[in-house]
Amino acid sequence: MSNLRYPKRSPNAAKPTPHYLPKALLTAALYHGTLGRDPDEARALLDEAQLIAERGPMPLDLADVHLHRARLFGRMKAEGRPQKFPEADPKAELAKARALIEQHGYWRRREELEDAEAFCDGGAT
Repeated sequence: MSNLRYPKRSPNAAKPTPHYLPKALLTAALYHGTLGRDPDEARALLDEAQLIAERGPMPLDLADVHLHRARLFGRMKAEGRPQKFPEADPKAELAKARALIEQHGYWRRREELEDAEAFCDGGAT
């Protein structure tokens, strides 16, 4: 047995919280889906963020997951990059994001949502 002693946690110390994890996973997915050119990793990170947001419940983070997924996989299709995930439907993801945004009044994402919808409809972003 070790003689190591672990310090007691201060009652004022911040407790670990999963609230920031979905945002970190979205950032990592954005990197892997664009600069990293690793759509498999991007998809895995988005799926993990979605699971956390659904269990949370964290509906605003879930809306962000749908927006990120639509933008990443919509851009891949627009750029003519090989589609490993043909079932990824950017328009369906945007519809889910819009429903959550409207339901929860998350209008901070209005411009991003409208931008992504315009891009999916054939406009350039």
